Amino acid sequence: MKSFLAIGIITALFTFIGCSQQKNEELSGTWINMEYKGTKNPHDSLKQKVILFPDGRYESFNIAGKPKADYKAVYKIEEKWTDKEGNIWYKYRLTEKSWQKWTKIDTFYLSKISNSGKEQECQFEFEFYPKKIDPSRLAYRKYYRE
Repeated sequence: MKSFLAIGIITALFTFIGCSQQKNEELSGTWINMEYKGTKNPHDSLKQKVILFPDGRYESFNIAGKPKADYKAVYKIEEKWTDKEGNIWYKYRLTEKSWQKWTKIDTFYLSKISNSGKEQECQFEFEFYPKKIDPSRLAYRKYYRE
C-alpha cells in the first residue's frame, strides 16, 4: 500500500513540475499575422492566428476573428536554447489525429522568438526538424504576439 502511495505522490509531483514549467514558456500565447490572406479553406496552412496554450494544446485560425479554430492539435517542446543575441529557439513537434482517427500526423517546427518576445519566425517539415529558418521557403511563417 505504501508503495502505491509513494508512486502516486511522485507522479503528482512530476505532473505538477511539468505543467508549471510549460506555463512559463515564451512560445505559449496568441500569435497573429494579418498579412496572410485568411481563406475559408480549413486546410490552408497560412493561418492568420495561432494559439499555443501552456498545457500543450495548439489551435489555428485561417481568419483571426473566427470564434472556432480551423485546426487543432497538441504540441510538445523537444528542445529549447537561447542564442548570443538573446533570441529563444524551440524545436517542437505538432501532433494531430488524421481523419482516419487511428493514425497520427507529426509536423516538426523550428521556431525563433525574437529577443523582444514580440515576433516569432518558424519553419516546418513533415519528416524531420528543419536545420534553419529560411524566409524563401513555402513552409516559413512569421507571427507577432497579440
